[in-house]
Amino acid sequence: MHERVMLTDGTTIVVRSIEPDDAGEIAGKYRQLSATSAYRRFFTDAPELSDRQVRYFTDLDHHDHEAVGAFLAATGDGIGVARYIREDEPHTAEFAIVILDDWQGRGVGRSLLRVLIDRARHEGVTSFRAEFLAENVALPALLRCFGTVRTRSDGATTHASLDLTG
Repeated sequence: MHERVMLTDGTTIVVRSIEPDDAGEIAGKYRQLSATSAYRRFFTDAPELSDRQVRYFTDLDHHDHEAVGAFLAATGDGIGVARYIREDEPHTAEFAIVILDDWQGRGVGRSLLRVLIDRARHEGVTSFRAEFLAENVALPALLRCFGTVRTRSDGATTHASLDLTG
């Protein structure tokens, strides 16, 4: 699956499934995240991903664990990843997204999430849930672009669910 998308600033990206060959790109791009972006996504300030984490993030079954990446069409450089992981409930999956700092607010997240939602629906997922820092106001705003979002605050974190049936 490869989809070309033009961002509002005219930049063309390719959104495609993440594969094991993307391991080096994933590891390298993690090191480019600001401490704030890394903490918002991973809830840790680790300076790099372990080899085990990189394998987990790139060796996917594309059914219960799917990830799509955004890559610059001109260079192939990765700029963001969105993923879902289905665990206990067959129709619900945990969702996460991370975008390199320089590309945030430019439509990359919306493009990734749209493709990920299509993939999830195809695999029988009817709702996404996410846990994120309450200070991250961009994520619930992004989710609302795709449907009804229910949120519950738990101190410093917020739990959200997005209905994918609409």
